[in-house]
Amino acid sequence: MRARKEPIRVRDVGIRRGDGWAELSGLVRTPEGPEAPLFFRVPDTRADALSDRADPFLAALLPSAVASGRPLAIDGEVSRRLLEQIGQLMEIWCWQMPDREPVPVEAARVWTGRHAGVATGSFFSGGVDSFATLLRNHDLERGENRISHVIFVLGFDIDPDNEAMYGIVADRLQGVADALGVRMLRVRTNMRAFTDRFAGWQYQQMGAGMAAVGLSLAPLLRRVLIPSGDTTLVSTLVAPSNPLADPLWSTDSTAFVHDGCEATRLQRIRRHIAGSDLALRNLRVCLRNRKSGAPAAWNCGRCPKCVRTLVLLHVAAALERCTAFDVRALDLEAVCHLETDPRYSASHLEEALAVLEREGRDPPLQAAIGEALRESRSLGKRLNVYWKVELRRALLRGWRQIVRRRAR
Repeated sequence: MRARKEPIRVRDVGIRRGDGWAELSGLVRTPEGPEAPLFFRVPDTRADALSDRADPFLAALLPSAVASGRPLAIDGEVSRRLLEQIGQLMEIWCWQMPDREPVPVEAARVWTGRHAGVATGSFFSGGVDSFATLLRNHDLERGENRISHVIFVLGFDIDPDNEAMYGIVADRLQGVADALGVRMLRVRTNMRAFTDRFAGWQYQQMGAGMAAVGLSLAPLLRRVLIPSGDTTLVSTLVAPSNPLADPLWSTDSTAFVHDGCEATRLQRIRRHIAGSDLALRNLRVCLRNRKSGAPAAWNCGRCPKCVRTLVLLHVAAALERCTAFDVRALDLEAVCHLETDPRYSASHLEEALAVLEREGRDPPLQAAIGEALRESRSLGKRLNVYWKVELRRALLRGWRQIVRRRAR
């Protein structure tokens, strides 16, 4: 019998104010470090949007608890519906990562009420996926998915201490929001200071992180859209934000919707980005300019994510009009040597190549993409045995969970 590990603990949850800001914060203690505050901070003019419940801390820390095999103990009020659904969430994660086990979660008090929020928010970083969700839903003349607010978070993809970059990006995305007639919510969080040591952002924490921020704004938001990132069935289901898991963060006050998984990234560019001058001026995808200081360019045009996006914009006949990049032509040598994960991003290039071949366009680019994919498949072969074993383990574990559930 395994010894029970010391839990991750949360206490002293409440709303606090400072000079020009208000925050929902709580003290978090992990066995690996001293007790420290975890916060969700907004300008003081939006203090009325902050929840005083502990739901956001459950969402923020649950992946870390599962990754470390530690119980999660919260001294605060947590939604009854959320507590009832996290078992399903943990089963999904354990199907994705068979070496994990569900962990006990305790809340000092259970909350059964609801906030009076009526707004619909969507996370917005300026990337292809969040821009596509914003433009698609903004076009709805009526309906509950029509976006009234976009949520921009400092502490997700921009380092919390990078004030220069944050100011530049926030001001530019504010211009996008103003042009579309929606409001922008600016939120700061130090969540990743706690979670990165346990759960990687890209493959474990991202969906829970967005849910935590959405739950912190529950008095305002009745509905929160989480833009879909991955575009193939397999990668969508194993991503940390996916159509199975995201709705399970919902409470009686706030519903979460995984938006856009019906379209590939190239389809999103063709349907929404290519026809929007606003998006082509402000698209933000670069991975290299988010760490420190003000960027030399909005998008560097050289990192793997920039190059992949340039390829897709070219295939969508939008690259020459996309002033968000300083380049107007593809560097075929960079495409040939593009680092491509065979499990995820290779699908973007495969679709681009299929379109070019079908339409009989740009043989040099076809050759460059083909070379990049050959390199990716070589890596894929080296990973193939490992992933076959992991898939078998995941399927076996999923079957055992179904059998146990039916036996209850």
